[in-house]
Amino acid sequence: MNQIDFEFSLNDKVHITELNRDGRVVALWYGDIGTQYNIRYFDGGEAKTIYFFPDELKAISTKEG
Repeated sequence: MNQIDFEFSLNDKVHITELNRDGRVVALWYGDIGTQYNIRYFDGGEAKTIYFFPDELKAISTKEG
């Protein structure tokens, strides 16, 4: 069995480039069409959860300073 390397981990904060919104990784998925991340974010005060491909996301630095 092959090991799958994910760019993001559960609970990571990410920026959704197409939506210009920040969110949090709540699930990881690997299937026939590749790696996807289930991201929870807020839009107009409503929580949404959608799967995105890695190239649609950017890591948000959590380091202070």
